[in-house]
Formats: sequence, C-alpha cells, structure tokens
Amino acid sequence: MKLSQFLSHPNRVSLKDFDTRKRHKYNVTSSREQRTYGGVVFDSLAERDKYIELINDPLTIWIDCHVAVSLPGGLRFKIDFIVWRRTFCKIHDRNDACCPAPEAIEVKGVATSDFKIKRKLFNEFHPLKPLSVIRRQGKRWVEV
Repeated sequence: MKLSQFLSHPNRVSLKDFDTRKRHKYNVTSSREQRTYGGVVFDSLAERDKYIELINDPLTIWIDCHVAVSLPGGLRFKIDFIVWRRTFCKIHDRNDACCPAPEAIEVKGVATSDFKIKRKLFNEFHPLKPLSVIRRQGKRWVEV
C-alpha cells in the first residue's frame, strides 16, 4: 500500500486517538496533588489513605514515613511507615506513651518477587520485625 492510499483510507487511526503520555511502571494514574497529604507525597492513594487512618488513631504517637533501612547483601528497602503506638504500661497500669512500641507497615497492591525477597530478609535480620504488609480490599485493609 502506498503512503497516499494509507493516508486517504477511511479506517485510518490518527495519533490524536492515542494517549501519548508516558505510563508509570505500576500504572499510577492519580496526580501528585491527590497523593499528597500534610506535605508528604505518597506512592499511591492507598498509602495516603492508610496514613490518614493512622493519624486519626488515638493510640498512634508518632509516624515515620518512607524510612530507608539497610538489609544484608547491601540491599536498601524503603518501608512505608514506622508507627509508634501506645502500649500497656505496667507501672501506670494503663495504655501509656511512656514505652511506645514501633511497628513497621508496608502498603502493597501487588507483591513483586523483589519485595518478597526483601520481606524475608527484613523479617530474618531487622530488629523491627515482623513487617506488617497490608493491602486494600474494597473499603477494608487485609494482611498479606
């Protein structure tokens, strides 16, 4: 087919019909403004929603976001949240902030093979083990 025949063909598709924007590796479709809360930009809307839920939890004392940790073999792993929560204090006989307990939380949509390896290394060697991995299922959070 000659170029002139192709250009005049009635079923020809133009480039205007295609979305020419570069797609993200994990198909993140929301804008940066939607994924931002309190000056922190999150990787996903689910991660942002979990952060808002943790802030509103009365047992939460402090939240560290996007904490990079070192794993054996020179691997680096970015944990979504380290949450410090009130725990039961035997001295004061109530839930108190005098001895908070840290919890490492990772929000995942899909568990990749790289993540599975890093999770096993984290749970084996890091002092904040175990890593709590959650994903959103409808309106609730499910442990993975």
